[in-house]
Amino acid sequence: MDDRAKSVQLGGKIRSLRRSLRLTLRQVSEASGLSLSLLSQVERGVVQPSVASLKKIASALNVPLVRFFDAGSGGRAVVRAGQRASLKIPGSRLDYELLTPGLGWQVLWMIIRIEPGDSAQEYLSHPGEEHALVLEGELTVWLGQERLVVGPGDSISYLSSVPHRLENAGDVPVLLVMVMHPPTF
Repeated sequence: MDDRAKSVQLGGKIRSLRRSLRLTLRQVSEASGLSLSLLSQVERGVVQPSVASLKKIASALNVPLVRFFDAGSGGRAVVRAGQRASLKIPGSRLDYELLTPGLGWQVLWMIIRIEPGDSAQEYLSHPGEEHALVLEGELTVWLGQERLVVGPGDSISYLSSVPHRLENAGDVPVLLVMVMHPPTF
């Protein structure tokens, strides 16, 4: 599926959820702080919203961000390597693969792959905590203005209420296991 098709699919999910909650675009605009024009374009698949905008829309609709993505269903105790659900957030250059059997769990485990020179463009902040173990490459974690470099075999834990972002400033891909509690994404 190409980016345009993914945008249309994402926009349709947002519109469907908004309508099922009997909310108008104006109400979501007021609750999210996003313009009516942007929300309309997102719902029609004309633009790919940033992660920050998606978080505002999710908050306005009172759902976790991952609700907008096809990320598998719960109920399985084992997640086979070839059957992991993927998350690709429009506007994000990070690839996420779920290690958790669906999204209905109190903890979200995932593998994140970051290509050289890529980063989570925006700082994120949300309730909870995050823990990461770097498997390959050298990960730069920005916690506010503090820059922390984490190498293979190293781990890092932080409160996700602190504005944070991940970056690969190196020449090889970064592969890490991330644990998020609660899975607010």
